[in-house]
Amino acid sequence: MSIKGAGQKLYVGKESSNIITFWGNKKRINYDELSRIDYMYSSGIETGYLEFVKYGNNIIRFEFGIRANEKIAKTIALINEYNQELQINEYRPSDFKFYQHSLFAILVTFILGFPLGSIGLFLVWHYKKGTRMWRVFITVFAILFWSSWIIIPYIEYRLAMNDLNNAMNSYFEILDGLKWR
Repeated sequence: MSIKGAGQKLYVGKESSNIITFWGNKKRINYDELSRIDYMYSSGIETGYLEFVKYGNNIIRFEFGIRANEKIAKTIALINEYNQELQINEYRPSDFKFYQHSLFAILVTFILGFPLGSIGLFLVWHYKKGTRMWRVFITVFAILFWSSWIIIPYIEYRLAMNDLNNAMNSYFEILDGLKWR
């Protein structure tokens, strides 16, 4: 069975799975090398994930959207059927604290601005909200947004100072013209 995720594709088997990344890299996951599997269905706002946790806490993460929820349920049932000793944990978005939700992290990032908004970016990266590409996009967009709060007032300040200098120069030219009369 294959499942299309967010920039990845998961191929599920009875004894192992393979994840093909966006760049074409293949990650093989043997179930006998895993200590547990953690998963959460996508709720639309929250991205769903399937984490294969190896011994030593090395985590391989597969992320998916709401359309893949049904296939993920079949995947979990298949893995559980053939690997009953493997611990499988389901998480729900309602289990999260308020600060662990994606929407809260994004609101904090953009409403509080810099430097307090960096708390939102920390939450996005720490709790792995969305795909890695999405997190990079949010980070770049936040930096551009924050820099506009610095650059735009600076540009306005420079324009005002230029206007003031022009006004002062014309004033001094008028005064110079009055002295010669």
